[in-house]
Amino acid sequence: MVTIDHDAVLRARVLLLGSGRPSGAELIGAYRVLAEVSPKVYVPKLVDALLELRYQSRDPNVAVALAAEAARVARRMEPGLPNRAERLSRALDAYQAALFALGRRAEGCSICEELAEAGRSEPLSSALAEEGRFKEAVELEEAAVRNGIPEHSFWTRVRWAANLEGAGLHDAASTVFRELVEETRREAAEQRTALAILTWELVHFSRMRETAGDGAGAAAARQEALSVLEELANTGEPKNWSCILGWWRTLFVLSGRAAEPAASPESPMPPFGTELGWSREVRDRFLGMLPGLEAEAARLREAGRLPELVDVQRRASGRPSAKATAPTCSRSVSHRTSTRVWRSPAAFPTATPHASPAPSPTGRCSSSRHGPSNPRMPISPKRSPFSTIADRAARSPPGRGQGSVRRTS
Repeated sequence: MVTIDHDAVLRARVLLLGSGRPSGAELIGAYRVLAEVSPKVYVPKLVDALLELRYQSRDPNVAVALAAEAARVARRMEPGLPNRAERLSRALDAYQAALFALGRRAEGCSICEELAEAGRSEPLSSALAEEGRFKEAVELEEAAVRNGIPEHSFWTRVRWAANLEGAGLHDAASTVFRELVEETRREAAEQRTALAILTWELVHFSRMRETAGDGAGAAAARQEALSVLEELANTGEPKNWSCILGWWRTLFVLSGRAAEPAASPESPMPPFGTELGWSREVRDRFLGMLPGLEAEAARLREAGRLPELVDVQRRASGRPSAKATAPTCSRSVSHRTSTRVWRSPAAFPTATPHASPAPSPTGRCSSSRHGPSNPRMPISPKRSPFSTIADRAARSPPGRGQGSVRRTS
């Protein structure tokens, strides 16, 4: 039987009812006491306060302790309480992110498995892909599709196709990606998505078919991409779209996976096929290869060894794109929303020595865990979109980074 400290309960209530603004630590202390007295009211508040302080913490050890407590408290919430599943999911997500940030992969994967049992399989799928366990990641993706979650979208289909391709199932991967191209083609014809996105998808699909040994299919996809490019050159995009660079970055980085070292449990690599969901340790290692690649490129350039230079520069060119969306808290990401105008030049997603996205001139696009938000939304006539990235960069100061905006199905 729990002994209630009535003096502590009184002090906690006075703190909450006072005119001052308690600190995060003070709130947590008060909610811990009151959660023993009124769990239905204060246990959810305690979870929220722990997660809020965790996101504010700069100390990874403090962050993991706060997230661990939030997960323990969320598990104690009574079934049927409003938003119980959502709070438990957020707490477990924060906990696994904090564990991966400290390099505690085994524990992080265990929490990801608990998350998957609770209905969120994306973190576990990313963790498996980082370790090269693509077939297991594919099984998770297929189970989610059978259960009707998540919705079919660019983000889910690209991730699914990338895992199928990583598992060596090239025809199955092409089938998934072909469905995405067909949907984008219909949306582009109805002016519900950007022609540039269709171009990028077609170029990526041609690479997939070429890898599978289907030269005719690859040539047909490239020919269609050229037709869309010709339309863009003649008429431009029929509408101005909010930021769509997230689509480009995702396919751009994915297109360079074959040139990277193979992923394994001992040497994880990024879960190519998604912008988000990279554990911090893996992202840091991936980006940390850039100085070595640049030094190797300089040596090869000086020696005039162009074929090798192209390969090394291709790998180096993917790092700035990945860095552009580096989250602050590993897999667990909370994004603020802003708006940015962009009229797309239809750049190809396939990595080349000089193909990298333009720097953001005006801050960040809005982002979400499931990818960029709606590029179908026309830009307000009150704003003055620039016709090209170069024009925009000339008229605006350099920004701090670039994110993405969600495109809904």
